[in-house]
Amino acid sequence: MRTQAAIVGITLALAAGPVELGYAQEPMPPQEFLVGQEVPLDPDQMPPRGLSITQSTAATAPATPPGGTAPTNPPTTPGQPPEPPASDVGSGMPPGAMPGTEGDVVYEDEFVVPPSPPPVGGYTPRIGARYQTEGYGYENGYSAIQGFLPLLETPGEGLTFLDANILINNHSQRALNVGLAHRQFFESANRTLGGYVFYDNRDDERNYNQVGLGIETLGRALDARLNGYIVLGDAFVSNSYYDPRYFESVILLTESFQEALSGVDFEVGGPVPVPLVRDFNRVFVGGYYFRANEVSEDAIGFKARLESRFTDHVITNLEFQTDQLFGQDLVFGVQVFWPGFRPRNLTPRSDGRDPMIAPIAVRDRLGEPIVRNQNIVLVNDTRTVVATNSSTGDPITVIHVSSSGSDTGTGTVDDPVKTLPEAQAISTTDNIIFAHADSVFSGQGITLQSGQFFYGEGITHTFTSTQGTFTLPTATSGTELPIILNSPGSAVTLGDSNEVSGFTIRFPTIAGVLGDNASDPNINYVSISDAGGAGILLQNVTGTTSISDNTILRAGSDGIQITYAPDSTTSVTANIEDNTIDDSTNNGISLIAAQNTTLTTTISGNTVDDSGLANLFLSVQDSSTATATISDNTFTDALGNDGISMDVTSSSASLTATIENNTITGNMLDGINATASSGATMTLTISNNTAIESNRGNAISITAGSSSSNVSAVVTSNTLVSFNSGSGVYLDANGGTLSSRISSNTFSSNTGSGVEGIAENEGMLTVGLISNTFSTNASAVSVTNDGDTSDTTTTVCLTMTSNTSSDSNSGTDYIFTNNTETASQFQIEELDDLSSNNTGTFEFDPTEDDFESVSSGTCVLPTSN
Repeated sequence: MRTQAAIVGITLALAAGPVELGYAQEPMPPQEFLVGQEVPLDPDQMPPRGLSITQSTAATAPATPPGGTAPTNPPTTPGQPPEPPASDVGSGMPPGAMPGTEGDVVYEDEFVVPPSPPPVGGYTPRIGARYQTEGYGYENGYSAIQGFLPLLETPGEGLTFLDANILINNHSQRALNVGLAHRQFFESANRTLGGYVFYDNRDDERNYNQVGLGIETLGRALDARLNGYIVLGDAFVSNSYYDPRYFESVILLTESFQEALSGVDFEVGGPVPVPLVRDFNRVFVGGYYFRANEVSEDAIGFKARLESRFTDHVITNLEFQTDQLFGQDLVFGVQVFWPGFRPRNLTPRSDGRDPMIAPIAVRDRLGEPIVRNQNIVLVNDTRTVVATNSSTGDPITVIHVSSSGSDTGTGTVDDPVKTLPEAQAISTTDNIIFAHADSVFSGQGITLQSGQFFYGEGITHTFTSTQGTFTLPTATSGTELPIILNSPGSAVTLGDSNEVSGFTIRFPTIAGVLGDNASDPNINYVSISDAGGAGILLQNVTGTTSISDNTILRAGSDGIQITYAPDSTTSVTANIEDNTIDDSTNNGISLIAAQNTTLTTTISGNTVDDSGLANLFLSVQDSSTATATISDNTFTDALGNDGISMDVTSSSASLTATIENNTITGNMLDGINATASSGATMTLTISNNTAIESNRGNAISITAGSSSSNVSAVVTSNTLVSFNSGSGVYLDANGGTLSSRISSNTFSSNTGSGVEGIAENEGMLTVGLISNTFSTNASAVSVTNDGDTSDTTTTVCLTMTSNTSSDSNSGTDYIFTNNTETASQFQIEELDDLSSNNTGTFEFDPTEDDFESVSSGTCVLPTSN
């Protein structure tokens, strides 16, 4: 603490006269001070006015300053102050000071100013910047832009203002404070009281809102503050769940969550009681309490803060915080303002020091920054919860079964049951039945209840709960999938909404997996070998069927057989993907939509070979409608039929099929065979298949049979349509209507023609050949109207452009035959320009005169995809 002293040239003897104070007081005992010694003045013993000290060698009456007048009204009654001299007014001396020689006036200390300074004012808007390191309730340091706007001011007495802050933390998350505050100076107590209300917003795991209330008192030696924070709306958000693990028959999860806390904080403090630094530093102690609803404990903490104000423009803070919830933090903060936070017209200093730097009057603190927690207090924590069923809210139950379990097993992770029938007996709807790795269940099978999941340990499984989708934890260190061996019927019989995954099934008497009138079956990662019937047999199933990533070997019937035959119109979906099927006795995949089925199917990524009949058989019957996407499959070496065989067999049935990016080779009959009969409708797109070759029939065979069947086919951008024993594309309008666009394909080395078309039995054939490449086929193109001379209905319409042919084995590239000998029944667009629009040789039978040249656009082709 800095002191002021009257320096005298001789020994000061208080015995020569009492010390004259602005207020009368009891005479002090005589004291002596050496020449030049500072006179220490105890601020706690001083009144709030000046002190005049007389020299011991002069008269006891106070000296009269130059131009001044000695006091004329000394106190006559103890305790009553003297009247100030009239010459004080305008003399430049601080009000209330007793006159004396220069250097005689001494004030209580630098933190005290005359009690009645003139009213001041002049608070102006200001902006500021702040940076603060992490503390309780916020895990990252933040930067802030601050704003201060005076609204209503009574100079030297009261100030109403707006305080606003925009915060951005080190992770670029934002926060906002907007507050309305009022401070009032009370001269009688030399103290300022203030109150404020704030709206706070913080964006973190969610957007939080808060209202803050606060009161404060600012004084010469003591400041105190109390702040309250009330979170508005939802204060809790669950961030994530992780670490699934078993506990008996349930699954536990760790939940990570965030909660915004309501609470209070307070602090009390004042100037640091250390000389030289007390002018600019204040120290505070306080505490805080924030209540948690979801966290296991509240935050009850202690804090201590050192505040330094070296200029009107800079404030620094160093704060220690500790509590049992957030731990300990040492927080550093710095604030910079422009202009400063003091008024323009400061109360004058009694000692002549610069009031913008030195400590200021209490009444001049109306515009100081508000001290409160600018962040909404958030806590991030974890807890253990039980995974629950998203439909029922009940805990997900896992029944554990292991062939090495005990006969008295309870089905928990540490005490599994021993057989599949036991697991079935103690399980209920929606349970997970988890077969432990390395188990062998011989002579057993299982019938699942609705909503159950039958999982074998040894591959990764997932489960879906209210909390999300997670990886099912393992129960043992085993790696081999559990085996179901020699089941007396089917190994697994489905109910509704079952998933079967992660098993090896061998030698079941009937099927590996059987579903009859079940809904939404999901079968994946199951290896089925040597089934007595189909590997997977689904009959009259509903909803969405998913069959993926299975291996099916040597099935006694079809590898996969799905039959839909609902009594009323039923929409179903079948996704058959990424399966490997080999050596099936009948079809590799058989899919039948009968009666009133509306089927959407995706058959993708499968490898099917060596089937006894077709590798893929798709049949649409009765009043059914099917949309099929057949892509990215490999169909090879069907022993008794086609690679892909599709038929539509009813006037009320229709099929729309897209066949793309497949490899179809070495099949006994055609690579792709599509037939519409009995008035059916078929729309085909066959494109971008990488190889349709070495089939013993045609690469692609399309037939429109009967008088009202209608087929539209686009065959485009297929490569390696080659080495087939028949033709590359065979088109047969056998009583029906067949319209085709064949473009941008490569046909080579086929025993038959590159493209062969025939119209017969009153059929109508339209062929568009565009930008195809032909080489070493019997002929590039062979198109025939096979009606006779009495036939007036069978017709052909042909258009050709930009085709290239070379090395046809017959010696002629393009061969056209009109057996009706009626030119109008075999129309060719721009007949006279064929040779100029295409590369190759042409042959017309009987003669070119038996063909009719028509204008471009006469032949109506299907739209190219």
